[in-house]
Amino acid sequence: MTENIQKFITENWAKLPTSERCPAPTGPIRLSKFYHGRANWQSKVLFLATNDGSPICLIKTTRDAAANEKLKREKEAQEKFGQANELAAPRVYFDGLVGESYFYAEEVIFGQPLSESVAFQKEKEILELARSFGAVGQISAKVLAEIFRESAPNQDAESKNLLNELVSSEAVIKTGFTHGDLTRKNIINSRGRLRLIDWERAGERPFWLLDAVHFFTTLRNIKNLSDWRQRGQAAFCQIAGVPSSEALALYCIEAILEILGKQYPEKYDLVVGRLAQLKLN
Repeated sequence: MTENIQKFITENWAKLPTSERCPAPTGPIRLSKFYHGRANWQSKVLFLATNDGSPICLIKTTRDAAANEKLKREKEAQEKFGQANELAAPRVYFDGLVGESYFYAEEVIFGQPLSESVAFQKEKEILELARSFGAVGQISAKVLAEIFRESAPNQDAESKNLLNELVSSEAVIKTGFTHGDLTRKNIINSRGRLRLIDWERAGERPFWLLDAVHFFTTLRNIKNLSDWRQRGQAAFCQIAGVPSSEALALYCIEAILEILGKQYPEKYDLVVGRLAQLKLN
């Protein structure tokens, strides 16, 4: 595998920025391997490629070729956002098959994930970044409630409360492209510039400003609907510039998806599949 990846990089050397300084590798390409995410067949495997002691690119693949299409979608989402937002995502250099497995090479980002204090300082800037993704359509909160109801766990009291709020809501939710996991660990402060990494959940939650809600509630440790009403909603409305009815509906959507994703992954996958069929983003 290592030899094949080294060959893959060498064959695409001209597509790397380092080729402007060095038209060919000056020595062996070294690969440092590490896993990303949960250890299952869909887990990503990352290789940091270096040449002559200098990082040249990050290579991404998965543990199982059956996850090729998922990784391709991540690459496409990363490119789409990077092109539209002045390279706020790592640049993608090249991609292709190595054997039966899909690989792509991306820029190495130098920097650190946001600390809590820096995240609070840049909270408004990050919410503005989420707004920049833009809206492409709309759907009523009531329609979403019916989709969620089919997969909501009957034994989960918080899910019931959230669904009841959506059922009674008159809000119309804007749809659009999303990162899907906008948290401090996925925002790199790179030489004073914010860079977003880890696009594997891009498009799973296709609602405009849902990334902003996810970041806001995670940073402020908002745990439930009561917390949101008491400590979150008014501040979010002020920063994000949305009416309270829309903010409440967005929170309910985000919280339901979080409950499903963390506690009921099979149900979460069903909901994501239904949303994809609606082609909301």
